[in-house]
Amino acid sequence: MNIYEFGVEYDKILILFHGACMSWKWYEPSIKILKNYFHVIIPALPGHDLTNNSYFTSIEDVCRKMEEWLLQKGYQAIDILYGLSAGGGLAIRMLSDSKLTIRNIVIDGGITPYQLPYLITRMLAVRDFLIIEIAKRSRKAITLAYSEEKYGKEAID
Repeated sequence: MNIYEFGVEYDKILILFHGACMSWKWYEPSIKILKNYFHVIIPALPGHDLTNNSYFTSIEDVCRKMEEWLLQKGYQAIDILYGLSAGGGLAIRMLSDSKLTIRNIVIDGGITPYQLPYLITRMLAVRDFLIIEIAKRSRKAITLAYSEEKYGKEAID
């Protein structure tokens, strides 16, 4: 998992978790501003990083790796933890792990585990997996959901 840092000269730490089917680069416009006030840390979630061929394993595994990285760097407290969509699920998990002091947390549309019977949750997981696999292999499928005119060629790519 690649972890990107900006504004390292600042003491206040801001972690940004992006959502599923998104790149960490989604935050680039925000980084331009936030790096002037915060030490911004953004992990490129496995399976979402165009620089390697990684696979997403689980929220628990990603949080464990992120917590280990932070602790190895000597970071004991996070001033702001932000999670968008699936990143919100990561933020919730990191908060519940209590391995770091998290002073403020923003969960923006965060996902949580389904409270449904096992068979239904497995069917939903298969559906989600298939949607992601289709999107990864078909630019046309992505442009059906997100117009290139609105989001731009780079975002669609």
